Amino acid sequence: MKKVLIVFMIVIGIIVLLIGICIGGMAFIASSNNRYKGDYKATLPSSSASAPKALVVYQPSMKKTAANIADQIAKGLQDSGYEVTVSYPGKHLSPDVKDYKVVVFGSPVIMGKPSAALTDYISGLQNAADKKTAVFSVGSLDEAPELDIVEKSFKAAAINKKTKFKGTDKTSLDTAYEFGLDLGKE
Repeated sequence: MKKVLIVFMIVIGIIVLLIGICIGGMAFIASSNNRYKGDYKATLPSSSASAPKALVVYQPSMKKTAANIADQIAKGLQDSGYEVTVSYPGKHLSPDVKDYKVVVFGSPVIMGKPSAALTDYISGLQNAADKKTAVFSVGSLDEAPELDIVEKSFKAAAINKKTKFKGTDKTSLDTAYEFGLDLGKE
């Protein structure tokens, strides 16, 4: 009887340890999505010196899916005649978007939530009321309540377009490019 109790306690201990590891892993992944990722900023030039400007701000994901989608949206905007700035959210990026005609924001979704770094940046935007604004999320579920969370961060602008890209969908990059083209044409 004593041996059975010891084995039972060992099994319970292992289960508790595994649960703790799972919770710690999920907390690490969630906190990674909310962290400042650096001062990345790139510009895709237009063929015209007087081209309108677009801004694409996204929180990078662990698997680079958000970066790939943001890059394709930027290429679509560029092919529509825009000079496009692509950046991560953060203090290095001015909250004043007066120089841009189109602003696009995107985030990976972790545990049903978008990046806090992105929503914090969006909530501080200035001169966004007259901009064409779009948001996107990258996740694995069909439903996209995270886009509503991002939309609530906007204080001075209405979102003109929002979409969800599934990270597992092989056509997401083509769809992202078309999304950028459509934004540039409207």
